[in-house]
Amino acid sequence: MSKFINESLLVVVMGLCFGTMLAGAQMTLSPQIEKNKKAEVDHAVAEVVPDTVETEIIKIDGFDGEVFKCLGSGGKLLGWALKGRGGGFIDKITLVAGINAEATEILGIKVTEHTETPGLGTKIEDPAWSGQYKGKDATKPLEVVKRDVVEGSNEIKAITGATWSSKHVTAIVNQLMTEVRPKLKEHQ
Repeated sequence: MSKFINESLLVVVMGLCFGTMLAGAQMTLSPQIEKNKKAEVDHAVAEVVPDTVETEIIKIDGFDGEVFKCLGSGGKLLGWALKGRGGGFIDKITLVAGINAEATEILGIKVTEHTETPGLGTKIEDPAWSGQYKGKDATKPLEVVKRDVVEGSNEIKAITGATWSSKHVTAIVNQLMTEVRPKLKEHQ
């Protein structure tokens, strides 16, 4: 019985020690993690709205994501960067979508967070795939297809073996264009 109590006490003490170490690491590293996430979003914004010099975060009624008003030199409005999040094949996908100043054309997208299937769903990060969004009409819904896209359409070719990941990214972009895009005129 004494051996059982000693071993149980050892497990409890070790659990408390490891729990304290994890809590300390979390408290110590949280500011750096948040700083890195912000830097990643800033980089994504600059990527999807080229030549951005300065951004202003604006609030859109009914939308809990971030909306960045992207300004160039001289304070000229270059476009908008919309940070959105939605379900993926495995877990949540977070991305930033850029649209022009008139909110009529998609300038690009950048996936910033996901846990999609390695080797398949992770291709949503690949500029060769995400580059398909550039130049698409922001006023019309995008559609994922498994065949080659029709020139001039709002179609996105699915990633082979990761059709669901492709559809989820496109759904997030469509949601941003539907919910946020029409309200941007109020903030020009």
